Amino acid sequence: YVTHEELSENPHIEFKRRMGLDTLENSPQFTMPNGEGEELNPEILSAEVIKYLKQRVNDEVFSAVAVTVPALFEPSQVEATKRAAKMAGFDQIEILMEPVAASFCYAAANPGQSGKWLVFDFGGGTFDSSIVEVDGGVMKVVSSEGDNMLGGKDLDNSIVEEILMPLLKDYNISALDETKKELLFKRIKKVADKLKIKLSYNTEDDFLSDLGSLGDDADGKEIEIEKIFTREEFDPCYTPHIQKSID
Repeated sequence: YVTHEELSENPHIEFKRRMGLDTLENSPQFTMPNGEGEELNPEILSAEVIKYLKQRVNDEVFSAVAVTVPALFEPSQVEATKRAAKMAGFDQIEILMEPVAASFCYAAANPGQSGKWLVFDFGGGTFDSSIVEVDGGVMKVVSSEGDNMLGGKDLDNSIVEEILMPLLKDYNISALDETKKELLFKRIKKVADKLKIKLSYNTEDDFLSDLGSLGDDADGKEIEIEKIFTREEFDPCYTPHIQKSID
């Protein structure tokens, strides 16, 4: 039995990179079986995401959908995405590369423009770069390149490993069991994401973790983070990953 609180603080996250594979990269504290008793995989989880999006369109019945995928998704990953959409209740499924979808959006907002566009898509889990040629309303992808294992996830992980975890050196983390260590990492990762966003708009942030939000160490001592973080100290965490995308 899993409580709502456990679900909300320990969800399956960042499973897009594992699309088309049978298992999750890191199993969470628990696994929830589907109706047939199978363990969750990225395909089933993606279907749940698409179902949720479908529910938000509540004023009409429809059975067709366009789903975007990274430009360099393997055929097996594209097929897995189609199966996920089918599980979500769609009959007709069109797959669009994410840079193409971005170009469609830009073209719709800027009618009449022609030329070659460079789409630089540094996403949460994947990176795509495409050159799209537009001439008289006709759009053609000239070239695409990217990395399915590069994205915002890597920025967050660097913040956790290089900045946040060293702040916990006075806590007994090593004696925690693997399940509790994983849950702590997820909680710290949430902090990293919040700080990353705040420091995108401000040069510094005076941070204090919420009471009980990070749990206790192996000695029962409540884990806290209190520090004034600066954008300048976060930049070195980003640089290698952004430079990799530029290269």
